[in-house]
Amino acid sequence: MTDCSGVCDFTYGGLVHYVSNRGEMWLPYEANYTVGDAGFTVSASKCNVFYKGLENPVDVSVSGYPQEDVSVSISGGASIRAAGAGKYIVTVPTSVTAKQVNITVSVRTDGGRTLGSAPFNVLNVPPPSILVAGAYKDGAELPKAALTRNPYLTARLESDFFPFEGVSYSVAKYDFFYTVRGVTNKVTVNGNQFSPAVLSEIGKMGQGSQVSFSNIYYSGPSGTRQTNGVTVILK
Repeated sequence: MTDCSGVCDFTYGGLVHYVSNRGEMWLPYEANYTVGDAGFTVSASKCNVFYKGLENPVDVSVSGYPQEDVSVSISGGASIRAAGAGKYIVTVPTSVTAKQVNITVSVRTDGGRTLGSAPFNVLNVPPPSILVAGAYKDGAELPKAALTRNPYLTARLESDFFPFEGVSYSVAKYDFFYTVRGVTNKVTVNGNQFSPAVLSEIGKMGQGSQVSFSNIYYSGPSGTRQTNGVTVILK
């Protein structure tokens, strides 16, 4: 029997026995065959991209080799760790600037062989929506009392299609703009709460006034980033 556990060209042969009018005959024969390379697949379990700051699950399978002989690595400053048979977790730190990383699949047998690589794009987690007083979006009307009862800006991911659950954000910084005698003034606030200066100016505003928050920075899994401002109208 010929051992065909490796990837290579193999030769096999033997003797063929048959009886003819000349009596019993034994004829040698020889033939060749090739054992092909192992196929492999790399697939992201939740999405076909990797998001910075999240644990991105990946499935890796290789035909022709046991799982314990399979080795995977990743480029671009990302990391990959085993999470079960054929399952891995990819993490891309927020400091990574690469827009694409490659997962390389190798096998440890036969002196070590690289089977190939699979590319994946790297994205930031989608930006959140900014809500005023916990519920009001940009352009909404609200009573002034809502701003004093719940004096905060909150950040929330509002998407039914994002495959990761439990993604949280927080507002890190914002600017509040108000106008006095035709002159626009600005109050910069660290954090998401309305400062006493902001609440004081809101208290002076009347019905129909616009309450505007700009230069909003939020913190999320992909780091601290700037997003669009939000304006609400007092009713």
